Amino acid sequence: MQNLDWSNLEYFLAVAETGSLSNAAKILKVNHSTVARRIEKLEKELNTKLFKRNQRGYVLTEQGVSLREDTRVIATSVDDIHRSFKSKEMDMVGDLNIAKTGGGSQIFAKLLNQFHKLYPDVTINIMNIANITAFKKSDADVLLTVTRNPPENYVGKKFVTDLYIWGSKEYIKKNKSKKLEDLDWLVLVDDSQNMNPEKGLRALVSDPKIVMRSNSISELQDYVEAGMGVSMFNRISISDRSNLERFKPEIYKFEWELWLLYHPDLRDNHKIKTFIEFFSKGVESWTE
Repeated sequence: MQNLDWSNLEYFLAVAETGSLSNAAKILKVNHSTVARRIEKLEKELNTKLFKRNQRGYVLTEQGVSLREDTRVIATSVDDIHRSFKSKEMDMVGDLNIAKTGGGSQIFAKLLNQFHKLYPDVTINIMNIANITAFKKSDADVLLTVTRNPPENYVGKKFVTDLYIWGSKEYIKKNKSKKLEDLDWLVLVDDSQNMNPEKGLRALVSDPKIVMRSNSISELQDYVEAGMGVSMFNRISISDRSNLERFKPEIYKFEWELWLLYHPDLRDNHKIKTFIEFFSKGVESWTE
């Protein structure tokens, strides 16, 4: 006897239960000839006739009846395995690994707190990474990053919010009549290779007066709020800083792209889908 192709048993059981190739084909969503070919192949593998063909359709032989009972047991076991793994997948428990690059992380605090309250059995692991390449090498499930060029081999969702020039209320009041080149600029140094804030600034202002550089957005916001100068932030990231004010927002308004990325293999993972949907609704409610 040659090696048995287990997939042929699915075709056999469909014919055995329905009594015809056409009905089996409808159940399996294949054509009539495919079912016939699979049955013929299985009979050759087992070196025995499993069906008698007559006007009523396909009638099981004695050997066919015996195989049907054994195959039913196998099918039940397969269904049990499927349900078991599906149940585990559906459970909102275990680890959720989130990687993030330099930009956009400030929106996490409130959202993750809300997510935790809804799903307290999920352990959230946050990983700070340098770039998307590091994400590919990590065990992270999803990536939060600011970029205009997301990798093609990943799927995800883009959120676009407005980017403005922000300063403390006192600083804006004192300098509201100044030109951009006369302002004191605090600039983010981004090591993620996904964006270049200083390059963007120099495209706007040929010779900006840079008074500080930092690789921490929250630190930049602290110094801007203290009155040291201005910097570019999205509205979401400064939602809790009441002392900040926009500089000429009717003139200087830019787009800021935040991406939530994940591998296509995780598209149907219930935990990942739940997080993506939750995160999306949260961000969209802030950007409306």
